[in-house]
Amino acid sequence: MAVVTNDGDTLAVRKTKAIEYYLKNGVAEKIQDALNMMFRDDPEDVYGYLANYFEHHSISPTLTSIVATKAWCVGNIPGLSLNIYCKLKGSEKLAALCLTPALEDMAFLDAIQSCINNFMVPKLTGLNPGHQAKIDATLREAYSIYKTEQARVASDSLVLEPADESAEGSQPVPPKPTKSKTKTAKSPRHSAKARTGDKSKTGLMEHPLGYYAVPFTSQAMCVAAAAIRNIPLYAHLRQLAGVSVSDGYKRLLPVIPVLSGDGKGKLNCLKEILIIPPSNLSMQKVVNMIKKLTHHIEVHIGSKSGASRTQFNVVAPSLDKIEQGLDLLLEAMTQLGLQCGIDIFIGLSFHSDTAYDQEKQKYEIYSGVQKSCEEMRDHLEELLAKYPSIAVLINPLAIQDSDNWKLLTEQNGHHCHIIEDRSSLGDQDDVINCAKTAVCLGLEDYLCVADVLEKAVTIKGNGTAVIMKMSALTTGHFAIDMAMGVDASMVYLPSFDGELATHHINRLLQVEVELPEMAPPADSRFSVRSLSPRASPAAC
Repeated sequence: MAVVTNDGDTLAVRKTKAIEYYLKNGVAEKIQDALNMMFRDDPEDVYGYLANYFEHHSISPTLTSIVATKAWCVGNIPGLSLNIYCKLKGSEKLAALCLTPALEDMAFLDAIQSCINNFMVPKLTGLNPGHQAKIDATLREAYSIYKTEQARVASDSLVLEPADESAEGSQPVPPKPTKSKTKTAKSPRHSAKARTGDKSKTGLMEHPLGYYAVPFTSQAMCVAAAAIRNIPLYAHLRQLAGVSVSDGYKRLLPVIPVLSGDGKGKLNCLKEILIIPPSNLSMQKVVNMIKKLTHHIEVHIGSKSGASRTQFNVVAPSLDKIEQGLDLLLEAMTQLGLQCGIDIFIGLSFHSDTAYDQEKQKYEIYSGVQKSCEEMRDHLEELLAKYPSIAVLINPLAIQDSDNWKLLTEQNGHHCHIIEDRSSLGDQDDVINCAKTAVCLGLEDYLCVADVLEKAVTIKGNGTAVIMKMSALTTGHFAIDMAMGVDASMVYLPSFDGELATHHINRLLQVEVELPEMAPPADSRFSVRSLSPRASPAAC
């Protein structure tokens, strides 16, 4: 009599099904291969070795649930937490938990939460979080649907108010023009739109929600994919960017603003004075040095009459000329015993596009003082001659002034980076072709992770260096990992103060511990050297 199993099959049938099942899934071959490899490698942890072997043959993970919930950030400011669940190795697991930046407007948070939970999650469920391009395309599609639905709801809610019968036949009286009590801005640089450009270049960024719901979810999916693979986020991004493993990792140089040009005074075109460490210093030494310098500036310059602070708490003294700010910095360095070209290099970031009058083809470098394009280029070269420790110029000329961009780069690019900051270009981003040695990319200026990767690959393919600009709109230390992933040369931090800076600095220190074999950047502009002033013997 045949033996019958619990499911009603005979033992013979059961054996036949088992053989078919194992053959179909190649189990015997995989086990044989695993045993042979394990015998060859002779691992200490036999079962750990087998676990790692079979993990690579498991079914690709898929998103099963994504939940955006309210959370609290530092300072008891509300934000969102995105909990990402995936089906991994046959069971559902929490793959990642990501926090948004702090957002104080609760109504705005509610809208973001609704967009993610009700429009993005249904589209993302079932996708592999490691397929970044597919994830980002799906997010764009979901956000487009969300905007269409919001427009429909707004249209349906419009209610026409009944006309006032007492006003029948009367003509509307136009409002009388009134004089503004606000002083006229001394320069176009005081316009937020003028500085940042029109963010509607993608069509999705014209609504503020696009800065949060789409980029945050895109970044969170990337974090989840790296966690599932059990590799650092920068390693995952590096593979997405197609950077060769043989290239090795290079130490990132932080670019940190220490003085702002947006304070009181006549100075009109300077945005920030920056410091950059030489390439031979460890990150721990860099942090200690910059901490001393920024503290000294805060105490001795920030306390002076007329000094103010920027959004990121950078000291903004009252300046009438660029040289004033540079001399203040050099004096602070001298008092601390720091030497240019050995301990610190200097950078300058400009508001050139908003200080430039296209019609007149002149720059309002100081209030009421204009220079022609050639005079502006000559002024920059005079600064480089007088202060040879200047190794970075960011947006030194307007993007329309392409001839002088080219000349400035050709004559000075070998000893000073001439950098185009794309975060100020708005919808002109893809049409500008200035000569430069590096391009500054900001995560907030591109909607999805795949967009940043694609742009960085294109820039590096043209033989130009990439500088990753940190943003207040990114989560935690994501931008540092992105910089490592695309093999950027430098990271442009918003300041050395505050929660955002702490995240970034700590991540730079952590990466240095994780990758002790990191090589210094191969950039002679930041190599320790003796600097001989070409114009002023007192300059550094």
